[in-house]
Amino acid sequence: MVEEKRRLTFTDTWVRAVTLPANGRAEYYDEKTRGLALRVSPKGDKYPRGLKTWYAIYRVKGRSAVQRMKLGRYSTDGSGMSLADAREATVEAVRSASKGLDPVDQVKAERAADTFGELADLYIQRHALGEGGEAKPRKRTWKQDRRYVDVYLKPRLKNIRALSVTQDDITAVIEKYRANAPIMANRIHDCARRIYSWATGRKIDGRLLLPANTINPAKGIERSEEKQRDRVLTEPEIAAVLHGLEAETPARRAMFKLRLLTAARGQEVGALRGKDLADELHGPVWTIPAEIAKMGKAVRLPLSKQAVDVLLDYTGKATLAEIIRDMPDRLFAKVETYSMTIAKIMRRLREASGVAFVPHDLRRSAASIMADLGASRVVVAMLLGHKTGRQHGGGLVTAIYDRAERLDERREAIQKLADHIDAIRKKHAKPGDVLPMKAAL
Repeated sequence: MVEEKRRLTFTDTWVRAVTLPANGRAEYYDEKTRGLALRVSPKGDKYPRGLKTWYAIYRVKGRSAVQRMKLGRYSTDGSGMSLADAREATVEAVRSASKGLDPVDQVKAERAADTFGELADLYIQRHALGEGGEAKPRKRTWKQDRRYVDVYLKPRLKNIRALSVTQDDITAVIEKYRANAPIMANRIHDCARRIYSWATGRKIDGRLLLPANTINPAKGIERSEEKQRDRVLTEPEIAAVLHGLEAETPARRAMFKLRLLTAARGQEVGALRGKDLADELHGPVWTIPAEIAKMGKAVRLPLSKQAVDVLLDYTGKATLAEIIRDMPDRLFAKVETYSMTIAKIMRRLREASGVAFVPHDLRRSAASIMADLGASRVVVAMLLGHKTGRQHGGGLVTAIYDRAERLDERREAIQKLADHIDAIRKKHAKPGDVLPMKAAL
């Protein structure tokens, strides 16, 4: 019970010497700082010297009730809160309340979302994946988000308090990629902005992640200028890259060769499973599941003889049927397809081959070769998993037409691609290279 209430201008001398009540509690209000109160409690078993506690008293804009927030115990030795600190905290609390924001929520948020790393992990688990988890994720691109978080954002920001991350912190991460990888810089930027936009004002399991008035540190940062990359490798460059691959591990060598032979994306090759392969009547087919394919639609890719040879050589199996039977899950499960590892591999490959390229150039080069060898734009688009739409007024290509009538054309295009790469490798062979046709790739 509060027995005494008084208003006066607080001073350090007065606070130190204030008389403790014999019983009950006394509460005093500062005339200098509106909303600051000091509650003084008598001596007891728990506090033999009595207790002096700071409170901020305020009314949130739009609410009628007067509220109070405990700031901390009075102390001058650094173990508690001094008069100056209490005044500063009260001013901040009253300012937030005048804007309609309860300062208690700010305190709860600081205790809940401790670091950026924890906040980013919550974003992936609760938003990108959601209740469906990896089996039925809320976002089809959740793997990309996790890559941006784990590989690019967390190494620098992981241990910084989420509310302390600044625009300069985000910019420092992005700046590393602006010059040579502007698209990647923008994707990292977008991911950071989404994390804060999602967490601001959101409660999870009864706790507020970030206050509603949190300023998104990823907003206001200049975007990188994205230039459409149109790099297509020349024949000598393709041969040099294939030669440079021979120094890599079997798994990485196989993955890069498959990217060139199938024109598939890196994440699609990395997720290749034995059960996605089929040895059909007219030839082997790899079906990229909808949840893996970038466009969200399953893609059927006929496999060339050379692509099958790469799979057999890597797995040590004699036939494709054995791979399907014995290796139903991911063939490259132990290979980190999206991590700092890929950057190290690319540095080695560029040095070994003397070719300045990025992995996606293999896909673009494969598409260009198929077009040069006579494949129609529709067929190439199907093999790339792109939406075909209307091709020069020819109408929409239906799903049935895609799967049946065009499958033979796709198979022909993909085999011509592999045969042409064989010819390139043979034409530009270096002294000492052993090039039997089956092992040329």
